[in-house]
Amino acid sequence: MAAFNTVVSDATHIFTNNPKQAVVLEGPPGGGKTAVGFEIAKNLGIPEEHVFVFRPSTKDETDLAGLPILTDDYAKWLQSELMYHINAAAAAAANGKAMLFIDEIGHSTTRMYNGLASLMLDNEVGGHKLDERVVKFCTTNRSEDKAGVTRMPTHLANRLFHLKMESNLEGWVDWALGAGIPMWMIAFLRFKPAMLNDFDPNRKVNPTERTWELLSKATSDTTPDDVFYRLSEAVVGEGAAAELAAFRSVMYKLPSVDTVLLSPKDHPVPDEEPAVMFALMGALANVATKDNFDRMCEFLLRCPPEFQVLAVKDAMKLHSEIKGTQAFVNWALKNKSIFM
Repeated sequence: MAAFNTVVSDATHIFTNNPKQAVVLEGPPGGGKTAVGFEIAKNLGIPEEHVFVFRPSTKDETDLAGLPILTDDYAKWLQSELMYHINAAAAAAANGKAMLFIDEIGHSTTRMYNGLASLMLDNEVGGHKLDERVVKFCTTNRSEDKAGVTRMPTHLANRLFHLKMESNLEGWVDWALGAGIPMWMIAFLRFKPAMLNDFDPNRKVNPTERTWELLSKATSDTTPDDVFYRLSEAVVGEGAAAELAAFRSVMYKLPSVDTVLLSPKDHPVPDEEPAVMFALMGALANVATKDNFDRMCEFLLRCPPEFQVLAVKDAMKLHSEIKGTQAFVNWALKNKSIFM
């Protein structure tokens, strides 16, 4: 099984070489499969408004195939709204591209599967052709997760590329840094990586990539602690909420980043408290600039190597201009055995 970035790269490669080939991505519930679809579309030059999400669990087969109408001599199918709009989008796009994103295909009925099979093999449903430049990407949960997935018929499964995705912290961090996920959440999940996706079908609420994103959007740095705990418990579950509350209490011990950068050679390194170190590395990465990176490196060189690498990698992703500084070059040379 592959991580987020690998799956995006593989699917992009398939669609670039054969736009008519359909792909299905299997992965754990809440594991970021939907985000993969939009990232693939971005790589292919397809804007979000030309990504048409179709969820079989909330649709009838007529929403895909259209409705039969009678003429004087025979019945024919009236094109569905979905087919009309996606073909119109492809025709209007400068590059002629659009995406049909079938989210959670594993929740389809037998009749829906039959319509989708026709679309995957013949690029046609209800007698109406899908523009050949429209790429077809599907997602589904895994059967072992007991998340309501029905068995995909062999005649459909045999027409798809089946990519498999697993939860991967570094792949998620790469996405999170570009998606505006707060650094404290990234630092916490680095400290407790098993919490990234701890899905249990017997629990109503679980910590997953999706629910962490939901929590980040529903809270802010000014959310009171009691409110924050209740909201955390409501979306990632009691266990994860308790772990996160403990981590946030540690963050109150965090030294001021300004103070660290003011005296980088003398400021104490809190290396006896791993939670504080994870939080501090995230905070430093967040404020790194080409003007202060030399002072940041002076402090980092006094920290354990594994924490240095975390801070510098995140700083590079957030602020690419630091790669052009002499401080970065000097740090990379000193740490080439663990960084390169």
